[in-house]
Amino acid sequence: MNGEDNSTLWTFVSLAASAGILSALVTGAIGWSISFFDRRAKASYLALRLSIALERFAASVVQALFADQNAKSSGGQIGDDLLYVPPIEEYPEAEEVWPTLNLHLANRALTFRLMIQQSNRGIRETYEILGEEGQDLALKDASRLAHEAVILSRDLRHSYSLAQSELSGDLLQVCADMRCRYKDA
Repeated sequence: MNGEDNSTLWTFVSLAASAGILSALVTGAIGWSISFFDRRAKASYLALRLSIALERFAASVVQALFADQNAKSSGGQIGDDLLYVPPIEEYPEAEEVWPTLNLHLANRALTFRLMIQQSNRGIRETYEILGEEGQDLALKDASRLAHEAVILSRDLRHSYSLAQSELSGDLLQVCADMRCRYKDA
């Protein structure tokens, strides 16, 4: 082999090696992009489902607070007393989807269910020890948790560029008003 053939061989080997590396890089980048967008889509869908569950919870609390007001103003003829914070619907359980959600938002959403449970436990204990004051705590906690649910819902929607629901603006204002009304209950 002469020097020219040697140089051609090295050029060919260099091109072949770089083509393989370039091909591997392109294939890896495409795979990563598909995985990234798939995870983002799953996280967005989970955020939407959580947002809707939180808005339903807030709406049910507002409805219960209005029913409590009706019961008080009518002497119990219409409406029902609010005795506990209403439950929130079950969250989606797909374990492989939760890690795709923003960690801070996932923490807030998962902790929110615990806050409802702890509130109801505290209300039950207040009823047992102080009687009527349990309802004051129920009204205060329910209005606070409804307000926080709407805020978390809006944060989830904002973080994943989801449209705000038509009701969320009104619901936020009603919950904020209720929270102010019952903050000293």
